[in-house]
Amino acid sequence: MNRETLFLIISPLFLIFLQVFLCNHLNILGHINPMVYLYFFVFHRLDTNQSVFIALAFGIGFVLDILTQGAGAYTISTLTIAFLRPRIMALNFSDSLQETSPTLSQIPFYKQFLFSMWIVLLHHFLYFLVVYFSFSALLTILKQTFLFGIFTLTFLWVGHLFFRVKK
Repeated sequence: MNRETLFLIISPLFLIFLQVFLCNHLNILGHINPMVYLYFFVFHRLDTNQSVFIALAFGIGFVLDILTQGAGAYTISTLTIAFLRPRIMALNFSDSLQETSPTLSQIPFYKQFLFSMWIVLLHHFLYFLVVYFSFSALLTILKQTFLFGIFTLTFLWVGHLFFRVKK
């Protein structure tokens, strides 16, 4: 088993553990919990095999739904993000992707941030749409998406800047 395969197995498990046992209990401003497992979707390799990525997304969402009794909201939102990630990458990195499989660190910061913002906000919107499952709660869904999105982006980028490898 090579290092990359081991990382593909351990990193989602660590993020799930961090989400379920730490972040779901933070309750910032009374009810906001950052969804740090999205770190995997934002900062994972850009040139990964799409089938493997979708399978991992399903596994992450399914395990989170089981551990938090999420009724499928995590699975639906993570699978959708996994399917849409290549399109979001094409929209944000169209000029950078013409190179031979760049890493996220080779792309300008503002494009990285826009990419992470799209992933997080789209995920949160889908997640809360499934949780509330009502168009009468659209204002609540948008408010939750925005508030959770701000805190999730903050946690993701602080964690990324803290843990990134210096070259």
